[in-house]
Amino acid sequence: MTANIHPFLTTYLGTCVPDFGKASVMQIANNGLLPRFNKYSGVAEWNNALFLWVNLDGHTYTNTFTHHAQHMMWYGGSKMHKDSRVIIRLRTEVDKLLFVRREGEHYCCLGRVDAVAGDYDAHPIAIKLHLRDYEALAKTSGYFQEILRHVRK
Repeated sequence: MTANIHPFLTTYLGTCVPDFGKASVMQIANNGLLPRFNKYSGVAEWNNALFLWVNLDGHTYTNTFTHHAQHMMWYGGSKMHKDSRVIIRLRTEVDKLLFVRREGEHYCCLGRVDAVAGDYDAHPIAIKLHLRDYEALAKTSGYFQEILRHVRK
């Protein structure tokens, strides 16, 4: 399946999707139709994209965001290793979109990310992601501004 990422880079960049859960995001990406997917996975694979899901812990994100929230650490699942398909694709040119949520809230799109560094021998794998849409998020997203208030500078 091919994801329609356009709505997430326009309408939903820096804002939360209208309905609760990953299913809402997946349905938007699939032009209104709900595809089959693993709701327990931290990654959704599409032919043209990867969606990364992150639950933000409480109101302090000091271990998650760095460099004034321009970077974020992403941790792979328990079965992922440096040769896993998802990890290989994270390091390629495929579009990678980051979706975050605080406990009990809807997912918010923080836009496109690139893997800039990683500890591929760690367990779980730790990958530093660069938020490509940081400038737009910092200027226009109230949700992102709220995250920034809780990030150690």
